[in-house]
Amino acid sequence: MLQYLISSSCIWTISLLFYYIFLRKETFFQWNRLYLILTCMLGLLLPLYTFNFPAGSGEEIAVSYYHQAVTVKDHLIQPAVNTDVSFGLLSTGMFLYAAGLVVMLMFFCRDLFRIYRLYRRGSKYAFQQWRIIETNQHHSPFSWRNLLFISRKEDYTASEFEIISRHENIHYRKKHFADLLFVSLLQLIFWFNPLVLIYKNLIRLTHEFEADNLASYSTKAYGEFLIEQAIGNFRPALIHTFSSSPLKNRLMMLTQKKSTRLKAMKYLAIVPVLLFSFVMVSYAQKKLPVKKDLGNGKFEYNGNTFEKSSATAHPYGDTIQTHTADGQVTSVVIDKDGGLPDILNGEVVQNPEHKNCTKPYLNSREKDLSHYLFRKFKSDFEKLPDNEYEIHMVNFIIDKNGKVALIERLYVGGISVSDFSKLESRKPITDQTQSTLKQLSQLMSSVVLFDTDFKPAVMNGKTVHAKYWEPSQRWQIVVRNGEATIKENNE
Repeated sequence: MLQYLISSSCIWTISLLFYYIFLRKETFFQWNRLYLILTCMLGLLLPLYTFNFPAGSGEEIAVSYYHQAVTVKDHLIQPAVNTDVSFGLLSTGMFLYAAGLVVMLMFFCRDLFRIYRLYRRGSKYAFQQWRIIETNQHHSPFSWRNLLFISRKEDYTASEFEIISRHENIHYRKKHFADLLFVSLLQLIFWFNPLVLIYKNLIRLTHEFEADNLASYSTKAYGEFLIEQAIGNFRPALIHTFSSSPLKNRLMMLTQKKSTRLKAMKYLAIVPVLLFSFVMVSYAQKKLPVKKDLGNGKFEYNGNTFEKSSATAHPYGDTIQTHTADGQVTSVVIDKDGGLPDILNGEVVQNPEHKNCTKPYLNSREKDLSHYLFRKFKSDFEKLPDNEYEIHMVNFIIDKNGKVALIERLYVGGISVSDFSKLESRKPITDQTQSTLKQLSQLMSSVVLFDTDFKPAVMNGKTVHAKYWEPSQRWQIVVRNGEATIKENNE
């Protein structure tokens, strides 16, 4: 949730800065309105989507996930604290959010009730496309859909009422009320985010600019009437008040010279803004891929297709009987799910134990993954409680481009406490620490999958897909007084 809020706020901030710098003073009001609505929705929806790029695409995807992960992992990997304290903080945060939501909902309902009360008590009659409601109260004219609220029709001359009618008709015809409904509901949910309020004010102001531009026939008379009507103080969230938006801005825009077609070229710059937002969120939101079952023993993972060429013998699988060509019966142990697949994207995954195939090796100053990951995540280990930990790694597939295509298992855990190993320094792992280790394991897996390069295996002079493994539980990580070290596990 925190990452979602950060991503959406970043998109909204970039979009609003672009609007203020390049578009705010242009008279392309319809385009400005569309820009504000679309970028508002972009910030709302884009962070919900996770983009996973296929492995093996070379340097194009080698942008360091780790350097982006470290910007958020300090929020994720925290020193172990008492579970009750964490639960208390979470409960407090949820209570504050709910309280703010209730307050905003009360204001929203109050405005709706005030509109309903004016409607119920007012005198109603039809006029042209409008249903006029005379409220007999002192306020500026406002409309909601085809309802036009005025104090009394006698307060306006025929030309003044024509100005009001034409202006409010633009709001109705352009369906501005739909925009206001959208941003008002958004403000209820994101009541704590000031960027949503900025969007709401800008959208309302753009509505007024558009209506002023299309409805006015005499700038001087129209401006004077705006000043005269700038007296109402009832401005609900869901309606367009005739003089609701900042009067100075509207008067300045009335006299603003029309933007030339050449200036419309500025809107082409929206494309790189959207692309930048797309790339930023895609990397910030990158998560571990999920296997997609394709049937018949095939599955898709991170853009690659895996399968097994034949059933794999496994000591804990099901036993079946097969008949040889000479009629003999042979028992074979089958494990349909266990073991690594041996075909990647239609090509054989080689076993480095083959005499003609070299083993993939880490393209780093460290020659094993344990030391490599310890260096990258040393600061995170130092936030853990004093204990002894291990990085458990079993079976990888390295593609012929030197990228990790598949991880069978990678996780951080504690060294077990048994009757044969009752060291005082070795303690059981608490539930809170287990949760932290799980998050750390996911970050490590992401770094290995997206940001770790290998020298690929070579067979008969060509690079090939190959299996990779390291001795399990060879190294242990010792944390003492905020210091973490890695040493060989001699047990």
